[in-house]
Amino acid sequence: MISPAAYNALKPFIPLPEIRTLQRQRAKLSKLPVDIQPRTFVLARAHLDALGYSGPVALSCDDTKLQPAFRPFYDEDRQSWCILGSTGVPAVVADPEEYCKMVHEAGIQKATKLRLWCMTPCCPGVSPYILAAKAIPNTLTVPVLFKYSDDLIRGLLAEGILVCSYACDGTVVERNIQHQLEQSAESTITHNIYDPRSKNPTIVIRIPVIAGQAMALIQDDLHLLKTIRNNVFSGAHLLVFPNCVVLYRQVREIALQKGPLYNRDVGSNSDKQDDNAALRFCSANTLEWLVSGEHYSDENIGLIVYIFVFGELIDAFQSQTISLAERARMVLRAYFFLDIWERFLDVAGYPKSKYFLSRDSIDIIRILIRGFFQIILIHRDHLPKQHPVFPHIIGTSICEHVFGISRKIDPDFTMYSWYILLPKIMLMLRNAVQLSEQGKDGKARARGYNHSYLDRHGIDVAALSAFPSDSELDDASRAAYDDAISLFSLLGLSPEELEGSSSLPSISSWFTPSSTEPPIHVRNSQMHEPSDDESCCGIDSGETSDESDDDTEPRLQSLVDAAESIEPDTNSENRELMRYRFAAVALEIDKDLAIGALPEEDEASQMENISNDIECIGELLAASLPVPNHDDAARPHFTPLDLMDLSKLSAIRKSHETRLAASATRTFCGITPEPDAGNKTGPELHIKLAFQKIINDEARKDHAEGSGVLRKLRWTTAKGSTEVDGEQVEESTGNAANAASAAKSRATAVSGTRFVHWL
Repeated sequence: MISPAAYNALKPFIPLPEIRTLQRQRAKLSKLPVDIQPRTFVLARAHLDALGYSGPVALSCDDTKLQPAFRPFYDEDRQSWCILGSTGVPAVVADPEEYCKMVHEAGIQKATKLRLWCMTPCCPGVSPYILAAKAIPNTLTVPVLFKYSDDLIRGLLAEGILVCSYACDGTVVERNIQHQLEQSAESTITHNIYDPRSKNPTIVIRIPVIAGQAMALIQDDLHLLKTIRNNVFSGAHLLVFPNCVVLYRQVREIALQKGPLYNRDVGSNSDKQDDNAALRFCSANTLEWLVSGEHYSDENIGLIVYIFVFGELIDAFQSQTISLAERARMVLRAYFFLDIWERFLDVAGYPKSKYFLSRDSIDIIRILIRGFFQIILIHRDHLPKQHPVFPHIIGTSICEHVFGISRKIDPDFTMYSWYILLPKIMLMLRNAVQLSEQGKDGKARARGYNHSYLDRHGIDVAALSAFPSDSELDDASRAAYDDAISLFSLLGLSPEELEGSSSLPSISSWFTPSSTEPPIHVRNSQMHEPSDDESCCGIDSGETSDESDDDTEPRLQSLVDAAESIEPDTNSENRELMRYRFAAVALEIDKDLAIGALPEEDEASQMENISNDIECIGELLAASLPVPNHDDAARPHFTPLDLMDLSKLSAIRKSHETRLAASATRTFCGITPEPDAGNKTGPELHIKLAFQKIINDEARKDHAEGSGVLRKLRWTTAKGSTEVDGEQVEESTGNAANAASAAKSRATAVSGTRFVHWL
């Protein structure tokens, strides 16, 4: 309340709510600071103290589109009103007049993105915590974004919170932020893993130490899974192996022959960010279908190996039962396989820009492989107490889940409406965690994200607490290298034939800093422009597919703004336009009423949620085993790959994949109707279409005047008709008809050529 005295003076004349009512309403608002402030870290510490949790936490960061809008908002930290929705620190205003003056005259920039940081206790079943949010423009450079994350990490560490990892998605900007975090570290911890290759004695793993805490910098593994799939689908790169290639046509045939993939997974309108479609692509059922006698083809050997290697890499993070030593083997297998593949392309003279995975994909894989060993070694050697490691909850799924919940409530939220929504978002997050035992629908199509961090079914805490010793990691490296040699020999070339043929640096340079940074690092100070690799491989440039069904769809507020300058010619048109303006306002009021009607989290439910989290933490700690004795560790037994029976590959995948992946594929051969996920109806869509029609009609009026040639070009007949504006016209003849026919023939030929090459 700005002035209690004014309130008391007006209350006898105007029915106003009681002060206690206003205080309760104020208490329900978000306690999250409107910027990164000291109270941000105090609240985070208080949240963990309430849980009685002192173990490691995972930090994740992502951003999403924001409806640009200014709104007045009361800042509890500064005890004053501010302008929410602007870039930078929200400006303080003294009264409504100053607010209007600053909004209209001060040139304050509207934010177009919401950047979000979430903190997750490394314990499945415990609710994540929304740490901070900031309104940003599209034009921020990497150094500015790096400063935000660096301040958050150091602020949490100063409060005694064990931040053990920082995860982000695969965009160039986010990766460059991680590179700067690594370069800004005060020191580095080095670990060596035996390298079976004769030219490389050890694989060096470097762990940055920030403010005294070892930190793993990691990518989101499910984003990588979609990128692996999209490398095959995009057509921008032909993945070449010694005796075979990987083609989109091979994947399409699986769906056409009623295999494990659905038609929606491989169609031209397939969702590049569909988690379930990516799961089905790399699933054990898909691999089993390819190697079965009925469907086996030598042409598909490359696809079989591709699915096996990268499916295993993702399952090293997603599985909840595999031992950590076996996971190390799975990760190192992908590491050695990529090294052999890269050396083959160098020796054979294939340009890697056309016949290898995209540059962005390789950089993401590099960070993910290094991050896996960083997180394992940090939990083993660099935490005050033993704590099991859960790789499947270390990612950006929490941020994406928050965005998805926000979009369900308000598809076009502003920064102000998001802050109002925050208590309800937190309640829905906690409910999702508590209901996680119900599982997800793996067979869903075109549904965007499927948040695997919620799944805690069948977690083997003992296996995730038994950290491999250095000797066990060396054994895993030997077994992984043997696997990579066997797999590449299956593709038609023995790696021994490549020895001595190329002097180019191998993939081991990923783990060793060099004086010459790769080109992707040079752009640290540049603003983000999506690369060809990102667009072809489906890497989202900071946007998430479950936030909006169609990012290209004009927003209602944008259409209303565009219609403001329209002056209809007739009274009927003016009344129609005004009706739609009123309807747009009514929709906003209805949206506010719907938000207000959502259930609130009272003190009793808060205590119940905290009790559930405490119980979950206690069960996990009770199931943890003591730290193994690394001085006399047992050597793990690794089963060698049997290349004479390709079904062994599918059997390995079946034993490693998650419950969701196993249930995601099509299990029958009948034709099932695909759900029309893109069919959106409702009053908002109707109003959008009406506004768009008015804008289009007015645009045609504005351009009606012009030369006779321009009018003639616009006045053309519809397909199959001979009428223009109610009058009969003659068909084109002579040179005009010949030119039209030739243009149509050329277009048809080009389209046919593209179709053949696409398949």
